[in-house]
Amino acid sequence: MEADVSGFLSMIVLNSQNYADWKIKMEDLLIVKELYEPINRAEIPMGLLESDWKLLNRKVVATIRQCVDMSVL
Repeated sequence: MEADVSGFLSMIVLNSQNYADWKIKMEDLLIVKELYEPINRAEIPMGLLESDWKLLNRKVVATIRQCVDMSVL
């Protein structure tokens, strides 16, 4: 099963059997959507407001959840 999460990319949906493939594609998707920074760092980058950092984190979580099967979620 695939999810249309960006209009131009197709993402496989995580299930109980495809984590390795899903992880690689999810990392690529987050990079393409410029949402990867919260995955790489715990602290707020210099010059970024805490509210903006929280929103970015929330966007990452929402993107990931869209690509997880309900049986896994």
